[in-house]
Amino acid sequence: MTRATCCSKKLCEAGNNAGGGWVEYWWPKPGEAKASRKISYTQSTEVSFQPDVRVGAGIYDETMSVEELNKLAQQAIKPKKDAP
Repeated sequence: MTRATCCSKKLCEAGNNAGGGWVEYWWPKPGEAKASRKISYTQSTEVSFQPDVRVGAGIYDETMSVEELNKLAQQAIKPKKDAP
């Protein structure tokens, strides 16, 4: 990841992957001028008024890796067993 990454293009490319994808980039936190590391997940979806919409969400985090976030995401969508 470099600070010169064109994040909009990379977010669109990641969103085109089956199931979406993560993108790391540098972006200023709200109210700050200095850029910080941000990692976002994006996915393409279709809505009635536009067939190629991308939705996404991101966090400012200096330590989490894409691999760690993928693992957490997989755990979150795994079916839960009912309590005995």
